Amino acid sequence: MGVDFGEDTFKVSLATDRKVDIALNIESGRKTPTSVSFAAQIRTYADAAIGHQNQGKPGAFSFVKRFLGFDASADLEKSEEEQKAIDTSAVTGMDKTFYDFPLALNKTRGTYEMVVDAKGATMAPELVFANIIQHAKGMAEEKNDGHPIRDIVMTVPASWNQRQRQAIVDAASIVGMAGIQLVHETSGAAVHLAMDWNKQEKEVVLLYNMGAKNVEVCIAEYTAREAGMV
Repeated sequence: MGVDFGEDTFKVSLATDRKVDIALNIESGRKTPTSVSFAAQIRTYADAAIGHQNQGKPGAFSFVKRFLGFDASADLEKSEEEQKAIDTSAVTGMDKTFYDFPLALNKTRGTYEMVVDAKGATMAPELVFANIIQHAKGMAEEKNDGHPIRDIVMTVPASWNQRQRQAIVDAASIVGMAGIQLVHETSGAAVHLAMDWNKQEKEVVLLYNMGAKNVEVCIAEYTAREAGMV
């Protein structure tokens, strides 16, 4: 299975016998909100999770991908009182209108954790994001007639560092995925275009990816397919 994880939504595909199909969500949509909620000890996803966010319920999260491998060393240097009042908008780079939920510091790992209930219980971003991967996995397995899936390819921004890449790999491992591969978002689009390339002349193509929070550009050069090339 392949998953294009954006900040706001994700899309799931299933590759079988050199054929790639999009796995639709329960509402027959191609895009699914990258959101999860643990409010009232009930796990919900997508629009239902966003509904919990809008109601101000603790434990409902969006933009979780932004916290994977996030370095919290700047807040670790602050006083105990300052650490109790972490400015989430400063961490996420977004207005509190979009993300106004409490965070906690994991001093051992030097990362932020998500506060999942009113009692202050916390969960690592990798574990929170693993629940979203599990939801995506369920969509792919339904498309696969209920047969289990163990291999996954996930898109990541080209700007991500090794710590962030390892965090999303760890999240997929929690779900039980064995074959885990990462691909840059624009590079994946370039390879997909190459699969159907049938022009004889050389051509340079600009691939432009505008997401909800980031923009990436890739320049790829294509040539005529030669004998023996797959």
